[in-house]
Amino acid sequence: MNNLRTKARVFGVLFILVFLFYGIGSGMVDEPAASPDALMQITNNKVQVVVGIILLAVLHSMGNIGLAAIMFSIVRQYSTAKAYGYLLFATMATVMLTIGGVFLWQLLPLSDAYASAANKDCMEQLAAACRQGNAVSYQLGMAMWAVGGVLLASVLYKTKLVPRWLSIWGIVGYIIFFAGTIAELFQQHIGVALSLPGGLFEIVLGIRAIVKGFNTVAN
Repeated sequence: MNNLRTKARVFGVLFILVFLFYGIGSGMVDEPAASPDALMQITNNKVQVVVGIILLAVLHSMGNIGLAAIMFSIVRQYSTAKAYGYLLFATMATVMLTIGGVFLWQLLPLSDAYASAANKDCMEQLAAACRQGNAVSYQLGMAMWAVGGVLLASVLYKTKLVPRWLSIWGIVGYIIFFAGTIAELFQQHIGVALSLPGGLFEIVLGIRAIVKGFNTVAN
């Protein structure tokens, strides 16, 4: 019982932390990287960009691995297939998000070379390609995360580890989130709006796990 409560609290803390790591990290990188003179802005805000990339590509990835490990140890008691499915999709999502961070990291050497570059248009095109690579990696990663989230929420529903209304919210939220990621890949920019139900579910689930833990009687 105590072990389950401990796992729930650690899960809740990590869930909220990874949410914050990616959100804050993305904001720190996007501010200079999305500006018209992105490479010059990155040069002028290099520390901010480096910290942002560390948050979203390193700390966020480590947190995701921790989340997957904790929930795998719980979920496999009730559904081995879904536990391995969740672990697989969570791992693939983490890999894709890390690849996206690598694309962003390439902006740093590009920004260093930009001032002395003879062909600045070429450098700007390379920077745009890096940003696009990050965007695609992010959407693919989030699509995989959403699939894993549906598997996780379905187990939570079956076992009643959390109230069923919350599990249903998670299933529906992740399905909507998945639709948003696919829309973004086809240049239909509605992903942010469609991510809200799933994002709010993760925050509520994380807070509940910290405060109340998971139900000790799972049917």
